[in-house]
Parts: sequence; structure tokens; C-alpha cells
Amino acid sequence: MGHATMVMDIDDGFMLDEAFPTPGHEQVKRTGGRIERFLSSDVLDYVRGQAAPAYNTDEMTVLNDFSRTIFYLKPHVFVMVDDIRAPEPHSYNVLLQAGPQSVCKQVEGNGWTIEGGKSQLHCWFTGSQPLETGAQAYPGAESYGEFLRAYTQRLPEARIISVLQPAAFGTGSLVRNTGFESGMQGWTPRANEDLPNHVIDAEVKRSGEFSGRIDHSGYYYSPKVKVDPGTELHTEAWLRTANTTTGGGYLAIHFFGPDKCFKTITTERGTPEDWTHLQLDTVAPEGTQTACIGLYYSGDGSGWFDDATFEIASGMEVVEPTPRATVEPIEGGARGVLVDVDGERVALVTAGGPVVVGENHVVEHDGEFAVVSLGDPWRYVYLQEGTRLSINGQPTLSITPGAPLTAVARRDADGQIRLHAQDSLIPHTEPLADAEARVTVGGG
Repeated sequence: MGHATMVMDIDDGFMLDEAFPTPGHEQVKRTGGRIERFLSSDVLDYVRGQAAPAYNTDEMTVLNDFSRTIFYLKPHVFVMVDDIRAPEPHSYNVLLQAGPQSVCKQVEGNGWTIEGGKSQLHCWFTGSQPLETGAQAYPGAESYGEFLRAYTQRLPEARIISVLQPAAFGTGSLVRNTGFESGMQGWTPRANEDLPNHVIDAEVKRSGEFSGRIDHSGYYYSPKVKVDPGTELHTEAWLRTANTTTGGGYLAIHFFGPDKCFKTITTERGTPEDWTHLQLDTVAPEGTQTACIGLYYSGDGSGWFDDATFEIASGMEVVEPTPRATVEPIEGGARGVLVDVDGERVALVTAGGPVVVGENHVVEHDGEFAVVSLGDPWRYVYLQEGTRLSINGQPTLSITPGAPLTAVARRDADGQIRLHAQDSLIPHTEPLADAEARVTVGGG
């Protein structure tokens, strides 16, 4: 799951099967993919790759087409368009790996946010057919983190559009999922004893909806984070126990050098029957490269942990989230998306006839894609391998004679229009000999 961009027909049997690769489900070759098209300009970048050969074997054609088109709408947003076609119907699953220190949060519908320690990624999914989305971890590999899935029903072909908005973000904490609200995400329980010793408990909790419970014996480790020697560290957690006559629970900080843990400090072992605060304040010793915290319990009963934090005592920079863009599918996602970032509205429109964008804009083009900013006047427009683009019936880009070109026009702050045009997007292609074309820019 961690090595593929798209997987077909995910079910319980596939998830539990450790054979790799599995023809018919996933990528089976490391080679065979290729870049087919690209363009770079001041306002947007474009690239298209073809990955179908990496899914096919000598005996089996699994995919006829898996082309991934990525538009970077500078400086805020990436739009990824996956076109998939196969000889037989499949459920197509486009994957985004979140990572061990990240938490996937569903915002609304098919909108999600992946939150890391220092950044976040806002995600939206749509397409030419109904989609479902979800976040999960691979059984037995939860410490590698979650992945997002956007997936279809069984179909012979599909188009899945992903809109991705990266942003700086920081809470001041060195760990995520401090209260087990996202299950064991970001925590590593004792190997081979995830259950029944280690349980996400919805009945006993100090705050939120969940806590992390340990029955009889075990621990939860946070991921290792980079820490310099001399750094002042603060960690705390809340502990509650029940039916404990021997042993108890405690909080620990582990310091690692290049090879292994060389120092550990802990709180006193306790058996509180109500939520009790545990805290450690210390300085990273000489030789420290990374550190993590551990939540430990051993005994004849159970211990619960909640609201664990791990921080640099002198304070980490707290970065407020970038305003989240709004994304509106065009004709339900069949014809593209309209993205609004901080008041700038940009539409990516796929091939087809005239289409209504937003409340009152009609975009028409004869290319493979068009991108238009909908300000008055527009800031930039893009036509890919076409001859005409119009907004509300007004010609915006016209190419004569009628040989398709790719053109992007941007308007500077002083109103001057700059034009970039290419007769081919295929890498290493020689320009057309003696070709002449006139690009007319209008509108606004």
C-alpha cells in the first residue's frame, strides 16, 4: 500500500495477504512508467505521466491506461487528474500516504485534512463517477501511518480528481494524536501485542472520545523526533488504573544516539484510581540525536493514558493554519473543479462543450484542458492543445491558423499581457519546422 499511487479492488483478503506484488491489484514493476507531457510557466506548471505498463505483466493486461495529470496552480494549489481504463471492471483506489506523525481528519464529505507536526495538506476528491473516501492504516503496520483512499465502485474506467492545498502548520507539540482520538495513529504498541493488551477505549477517557488502555502489561511509544543535546524538554500525560495490586503505570522519556537508546528517565510508578497528572521536565543529554516518550503499564489490572504531550520547554513556534480553500465540482466533477483560495477563483475545465462554472460564468474551449482565473479582469488563462477559449461568449484565446497549440497568458499588475506558447508538450520534441501561428488574447 505504501509503494503504489493507485490500487485496485481492496478487500479484506487483499489487505491480509502479505504476498507482494499481487498482479491485478497493484503495481508489479518498478519501471515502465513515463512522462508524456510537461509545461512550466510563471502561473502554472503541468505534467502528465503514464503508469499502466507498471501494472501489467507479460501474461496479463490489467490496465489499458493510467494517466496522471498534475496542474500546479501557483502558488497555492495542485490539481491531480487520474484517468484509468481497464479491460475488466475494477474498484480504483487513489492513495495518499500521510506518514507516521500525521493525522487524517475528515472535514466534510470528501474533504479531508492531513495534519503533520509542521505542515498540513487540505484534500478534496471528486470525479466523473460517485466516489467514497476514507482513512485507514495497514494491519500490522500502523506505526507507518495512515493513508487516504478515494475509491470508486467496480467500473471499466474512471476519472478521479484530487485537489491538494499544502500549508504551513504547527501546534507546538512534538507528537500528534495526543489523546488517542485517531486510534493508535502515531503510537507504537508493544510488538505483536496490539490486541488484546492494547485497546482504544471509548468508555473510560479524561477528555475527547477515547483513551489508550493497556491490560496487564505493555506500552505506547511515540515516534522518535529529532532533538539536539541541551534542549529543554517537557512531557506530561494523565494516568488512571483499575484492579492493580502490583506494578502500575508511569511516563518515560527515551534518548537515542546513532544506534540505540542510551538514557531513560521516568516518573514514579503509580496506581491511581482517578485521573492523575504525570510530568517530566529535563534537558536532552550530550549525544542525543532523537527522543520519544513512552506510556507504560504492568500489573494485574488495567491502565489508561490520555492527553499526552511532548514539547520543547522553551516553546515551539505555533503556526496558524492557512485559510482552507473551497472546492466546487463542475457538473458533479465530470468537467473539472472550481477552486477559491483567499478570494481568487480558478477553474480547471476538462474537454467537452460549453459548461457553467460557478454561478454565472460559461467557459468553452476545444482543447484537452483549460484553466481560467475568474477575476474581473482575469489574471491568467491557459489552453492546452487547442485553438480557442472563450469566457461568457467572449473570445479569450484564439489561435490561427487552426493547428492546436498550448498557450498561457498572464496579466501583470500594470495590465500588460505576457504570453507563453508551445507547439508540443512532448519531452524532447523538436519545434515544428517553419510553423507560424498567431495567438490573439482578448476578454477583460
